[in-house]
Amino acid sequence: YICESRQIEAEPKFNQQIADWLACFGTKTLDWLAASARTDKPVAALYLKTGKGTGKSLMVSLLSHAMGGHVDFGRIGDKFVASLRKTRLVWADENAEGLTKGVSASGVVRRLVGNRTHVFEMKFRDETPLHGYPIVVITANNPDVLNFTESLTPDDLAAVEERVFYNEPSTEDQA
Repeated sequence: YICESRQIEAEPKFNQQIADWLACFGTKTLDWLAASARTDKPVAALYLKTGKGTGKSLMVSLLSHAMGGHVDFGRIGDKFVASLRKTRLVWADENAEGLTKGVSASGVVRRLVGNRTHVFEMKFRDETPLHGYPIVVITANNPDVLNFTESLTPDDLAAVEERVFYNEPSTEDQA
């Protein structure tokens, strides 16, 4: 199974500075963060586009800590993605480079978010099914990280739209 989120033994405490910082990402991002804890159903990939220095990487680093690390999005197209056994979090930070040539970036996103079973290979071993829903986060200062080079049909585009939550918080949220 894909790794479940770790249970962190800590007493939650309200901190106004942290609440103000998280508010910069907008309520839709906070709703997505709450939904990302689900393991029984797929959660749309979060594409968070905000300006430089807003703390996108810090937010995902904290999420990564809670989930036991992250897998770089570019590695997911590889045959050896056994690291999903250790964490549910897949992160593309500013780019989605590294996918194997010929691997469809839109196909990777659709497969990660939409499928419950994923097959991975380890050297000198049989293919192994991995069950569960990864959490995909894309953070960027621009809207072009998922610049699909393949030709997409209207149905393909609709499938991507269903599986990616693009959020560009308003400047009021980031103030």
